[in-house]
Amino acid sequence: MSSEIVGMMGLAGLLICLSTGMPVGLSAAFIGFFGIWHLSGLVPALGLIGLVPYSKAATYAFTVLPLFVITGYFALNAGIAAKTFETGKRWMGHLPGGLAMATIAACAAFGACCGMSVATTAIMGRLVIPEMEKLHYKHTLAAGVVAASGTFAAMIPPSGIMVIYAIMAEVSVGKMLMAGLFPGILTALLYGCMLYVRVKKNPSLTGDLINPCAWRERLRYLPKLWSIFIIAFVIIGGIYTGIFTPTEAAAIGALISLILLLITKGLNKREAFTKSINETAKITAMIFLIIIGIVIFAKFLALSRLPYTLVEWIAGLNMNRYGVLVCILFFYIILGMFMESIGMLLLSIPVVLPIIESLNFDPIWFGVIVIKTIEIALVTPPVGLNVYVLKGIAPHIAIEDIFKGVLPFIIMDIIVLILMILFPQIVLFLPATMGN
Repeated sequence: MSSEIVGMMGLAGLLICLSTGMPVGLSAAFIGFFGIWHLSGLVPALGLIGLVPYSKAATYAFTVLPLFVITGYFALNAGIAAKTFETGKRWMGHLPGGLAMATIAACAAFGACCGMSVATTAIMGRLVIPEMEKLHYKHTLAAGVVAASGTFAAMIPPSGIMVIYAIMAEVSVGKMLMAGLFPGILTALLYGCMLYVRVKKNPSLTGDLINPCAWRERLRYLPKLWSIFIIAFVIIGGIYTGIFTPTEAAAIGALISLILLLITKGLNKREAFTKSINETAKITAMIFLIIIGIVIFAKFLALSRLPYTLVEWIAGLNMNRYGVLVCILFFYIILGMFMESIGMLLLSIPVVLPIIESLNFDPIWFGVIVIKTIEIALVTPPVGLNVYVLKGIAPHIAIEDIFKGVLPFIIMDIIVLILMILFPQIVLFLPATMGN
């Protein structure tokens, strides 16, 4: 039996393990270990199992992940998400679909602190769904805007999944983070415009309108955004200018959000601090388990030479490189229907990246394209992780209504994806202006 066939059997075995509900990290490590045992022997397989967990967990570049996560949880427990939404509500609430627009703005702003799509969806869902229901918003619109807008955290820096891609693809973490800024902003603008047009044509989607706030009231709420601006300015500005490395920027962002937590009035600070630490530990452990398992599996794939055989096979097809790109992105949509984003990315990069490099695509540009595609997969049936997270937050909303509600936002995402393919500078402009 050839090594390539063993590699294909390993991929099939991994999918079978995942279909049983076995965690991604454990599934990948299990299949990878037995695959290496079959191809190289028991001693090399045991040696790899002993080496990879420490070598990957001790990688300096990965320290940015728990720092970004804890920044988001400190910011959450300091009430920053609620303050951002309340400010957006007073500035945009009177517009057609105003609360939904305020939700988009709040998700984009909180994504600049959090960096985790699922966490942003859960947090904003608890916060804004009741507000929209009070005004008799249709469930399809209310749930759709939260599930779709939660994906901003995967694109707007700081983004945990961007960091993971950059390390796996061996590109600059700072440039990778900055590459997602313009696409994230563009997505937010298209969402807002689409909402305005939809609600203008069909006012029944949003029920009751909010009376416009006086300008004095709007201006009074602006200072509530200072905490978001400070965190975003330090992280994004520090990375862009090169004053901080991504890890240093994440550490300073975590310190600032901790200070904000400690100075917030009317808060049980001990409880909020403990909760932030506990949630960060859980998320970090989950991420590192996935990373360790996928690295073991990637070693097995490399040993099987399956990725290199795929590169040679695709090169022999004489297909236009953009045709190959479309096929790869379609593969991500299908894969995203059954897997969560980090596992999907880590599993695919060892196979896909050699193909992309052979086609002379920029790896940073491709990374943003892939993460945008993963955003779409996060709200695509039958799984759509963000959709099921929101269903857990709002169990009274039918899952069919949530999937129906995200459809117009998926169309906007596809438009952004096409624009990034047609005009790569949307992605590459900011990284090109940064130093090495």
